Amino acid sequence: MLKKTLFILLFPATIAAQPPIDSLLSVVNEQFNGAAAYSHVRFFSQFWRVAGGKDFNTCVEYISRVLDSIGLGPFNEETSIKAPFGRYYVQEDSLFQPVWNPMDARLSIISPAETILQTYASTPVMLCQNSFPVDTIAELVYVGKGDSENDYVDRNVRGKIVFGDAGVKALFHFALLHGALGVVSSMVRPFNHPEIFPGIISEEGISYNAAMHSFGVKISSRSAGYLKSLLSKGRVTAHISITTAFTSGILRTLVAEIPGREKSDERVVFVAHLDHYKPGSNDNASGSATLAEMLSTFVSLLKQGKILTPARTLTFLWVGEYNGTSAWIKAHPEETKNTVAVFNLDMTGEDASKTGGQLWMERVPDPASVWLRPPDKHTEWSATTLTEDRLLPTWLNDFYFSILQGQAARSDWKIGQHPFEGGSDNEPFLKAGIPAVTNWHFTDCFYHSSMDDTDKVNPAEMKNVGTAALVAGYAIVFPSNKIFQYAISSLRTAAKWRLENEAVNSKASLDSVGRSQHQYFLQQQKEKIILDAWTKWYDEAFQSLKSFSITSSLSEEKSIAQERQALQSLRKEIGERIGIE
Repeated sequence: MLKKTLFILLFPATIAAQPPIDSLLSVVNEQFNGAAAYSHVRFFSQFWRVAGGKDFNTCVEYISRVLDSIGLGPFNEETSIKAPFGRYYVQEDSLFQPVWNPMDARLSIISPAETILQTYASTPVMLCQNSFPVDTIAELVYVGKGDSENDYVDRNVRGKIVFGDAGVKALFHFALLHGALGVVSSMVRPFNHPEIFPGIISEEGISYNAAMHSFGVKISSRSAGYLKSLLSKGRVTAHISITTAFTSGILRTLVAEIPGREKSDERVVFVAHLDHYKPGSNDNASGSATLAEMLSTFVSLLKQGKILTPARTLTFLWVGEYNGTSAWIKAHPEETKNTVAVFNLDMTGEDASKTGGQLWMERVPDPASVWLRPPDKHTEWSATTLTEDRLLPTWLNDFYFSILQGQAARSDWKIGQHPFEGGSDNEPFLKAGIPAVTNWHFTDCFYHSSMDDTDKVNPAEMKNVGTAALVAGYAIVFPSNKIFQYAISSLRTAAKWRLENEAVNSKASLDSVGRSQHQYFLQQQKEKIILDAWTKWYDEAFQSLKSFSITSSLSEEKSIAQERQALQSLRKEIGERIGIE
């Protein structure tokens, strides 16, 4: 009883010592080592990191050594108590198909001239994931795009190698239906800009098929032009040699934790996927490297006494994209249920001056995912449209973006935010009902290509992203009253801006209808739905702040109630102003 009483007396004093956001940004910026993060990128980029494969596991072991060096201990009965700053372990899960292990590949022309066209040693992404080993000499047949039956009319491709301009999956499907041995695809994604980079190769994979031991090879637009010039003059014979193996494997997820001292069952999760093609420097060696340096920074600050042990737990996950995240969620239902926020780090290291990709925060689904209106826009990645039942009201979007803005104000750092699009490890958490934002860069002209190399990575960019994410995470696991006020203020500012912005959009829509009373009425009803949806979303976002603090107080509950009332008053005032009650 005495120990418990002392803890209650001491804890409020510790909370009071918690620095506000600006001070936290200063402390973390001073400690975060971008050069160290960059060295991690250089290590990871040496490998084609297939989850469950030898090289993926090599990278897991590398991060484990980093964790050992900063004072974390492997979690087991003997050693967990000896690691004062945290612990780590490797979660192992079964894989449901063999692991693909690439080793070598070569595409050569035998006739009419002997030429080595592409090698795995120079451009590993020439080899499509799940290609089987082969050593064959066969005729090369060009089929145009090759993604429809019409492309194979009057063309005999049986026992031959199909060459086409379509993406490898579509080309592979139709070519194998017609008896081809395998395919060579020249498809390069438009945003990879083959007109500027004629030697670039867009990475692709084929589906694993144990019954058809086939292969896919990717080539650049330059190589495609050369092949087409040869084919225009007559028959072309190619030699394709591929060395790969399929082995059994275990899906390994590296989990590191800084336990909370009061509400250890509640947590903030940072996640980065470690798997990808070689080199895959930005995607996603940079995210995994940023995550490693975030943890190193956090532990260093703890050791120096510049920050205090968090009240909630911090969890760091290095995963196989989607499957590793889903496996952790499945194995930890209680931990998942009690997760307060998730920060996904995917492509965090872009040198924007080289790649053209700025930092984006992808939001937790809000009404912009249903009704996309100015100034919101999607990236070139996707224009995902959701239904209202998939929206997730939360304070996280505006809280975190405000911190990103604070970090951006310290340097010439371009950032933005956009509605939910999906395609990364935020999705499994969102499906579990957990607020999750993604930090990423796009459009990157080297995305998923042979040129996604370490020279496109900027240590300062990883420092900016890692600092902002770590500050946000720490503020959530150790929230003072000042930080609560910061959270409610960021939400208030964003809610007011959003409703006023939607009022402008609604009025413009009504003004564009014309004189038809019926059309005006229909548009008015549509605008009401949108305004009410945003009001409801932010009303519930304010309510979600009740779980922000470690222990709720009457003053905080009163503040939340006041904000909700002010929100409804603003909605009413806007309705009266533009005629949408």
